[in-house]
This record gives sequence, C-alpha cells and structure tokens, in this order.
Amino acid sequence: MRWIFLIWMGCHGSTVTSSTHMVGRMVTHEGAPVVGQRVQTVEAESRTAEDGHFDLSYKQDAAYIHLVRDGVWYRRMIDKADVGSVVDVVLPKTRSIAMECPVMACPLEFSWELEGGWYAMMGGECEPRAMRVYAGAPLGKPEVTCRAPRGSTINPQLEVRETSVAWSVVEVKE
Repeated sequence: MRWIFLIWMGCHGSTVTSSTHMVGRMVTHEGAPVVGQRVQTVEAESRTAEDGHFDLSYKQDAAYIHLVRDGVWYRRMIDKADVGSVVDVVLPKTRSIAMECPVMACPLEFSWELEGGWYAMMGGECEPRAMRVYAGAPLGKPEVTCRAPRGSTINPQLEVRETSVAWSVVEVKE
C-alpha cells in the first residue's frame, strides 16, 4: 500500500510547502487567479494553473522565488513560516507612469521593498531629457540607482520626485 502512496506523491507532488518544495497560489491584488505566470527558483520553474496554483522544488535553504511581470522582476524570500501551508502569493497593485530621464546618460535601476516580503526591480536605458513610460510599475516611490559600466567615473546620487502621473529623476547635489 505504501508504494501506491509513493507513486501518487511522485505524480502529484506535495500538497503543502516543505523545506524543499513550495506549493502556492498566485493572485492579483484584487484576488483574481494569475494564469500562466512563470515562477522560478534557481533550480526549477513552474507556470501557474487556471486557479493560480503552482508547485516548485528548490534546494533546502534556497533563498527566494522570483518572476517577471510587465517588465518588473519580483523576488520573494522563502520563509520558514511558509512550511506546512499553501503560500498565498499576492501580486502588488501596479500602474503605468511616465518619467523624464535625467540629464546624464545612465542606465537606471528602480527598486521597491513591498508588502508580503516582496522586492521589485526594473530598469533600462534612458536618453537624457526623454520621456519614457514604464507600464506595470509597483505603487510607491522607488529607490533609483545609476548602473554605469564598470570602471566608469559616473556615480551620481539620484532621487525620484513623484507626482500622481509622472516621475522625474534628478541628481542630488550635496
């Protein structure tokens, strides 16, 4: 009888999160299931089902799960409190926002610390003084960094100034 259970577990996976396996359900901030979203660890990847469920294996003490959605990279640390449960993964509310690029030519990286243990990051090239629209940006004011090439002397201190519809990235002069 035990072998039937082991075969069933091999075919159907775990029903709750363990120290090497995450079982979760991904939903939007409004509670709707997220269908077909790729979710990954360093070792494995999965796609969410019609009801938002996913099933991922990882090495014990793995650091995080991650996904990319609307050009934003999201990371959630795996927490010991997740063990024994189906993890509710709630995606943050997002918006499209316009941004005036800073005067200096510099690849920008925006980052957010979000609720539920999530960290989000997005970036890209930005022509000086050009307007760029970022779709899918998490709510809230991000931190911004100039990702200049190695060996570059460019290292400006940048800040995001935000209105309800736009960001402006400015250099902070001390």
